[in-house]
Amino acid sequence: MFSRMKALEGLLKCEKLGLSEEEMSKILSIVDATSSDSGALDGVLELLIRGRYPFGRSLPEAVMMMIPEAWQNDVNMEPQKRALYGLSLGMDLL
Repeated sequence: MFSRMKALEGLLKCEKLGLSEEEMSKILSIVDATSSDSGALDGVLELLIRGRYPFGRSLPEAVMMMIPEAWQNDVNMEPQKRALYGLSLGMDLL
């Protein structure tokens, strides 16, 4: 996870996330090489909830994006929830 997140840090743009350079400097490095798995999870979660609309997510949305339930074959799932998981899958392919 560390090398993948480190590579993606260069693609982040302050203005697209709605963050000032000072705010952005506070959250970079997203994942520290010395952090534990839970520390890495915390860093990514912080990035997801600190962004401003439309990129920032609420805490429940961010957690759902990072740790999705089994959704692809759930015919009873609400369309909005399915769309959120579909978006998360697309982000994972970056």
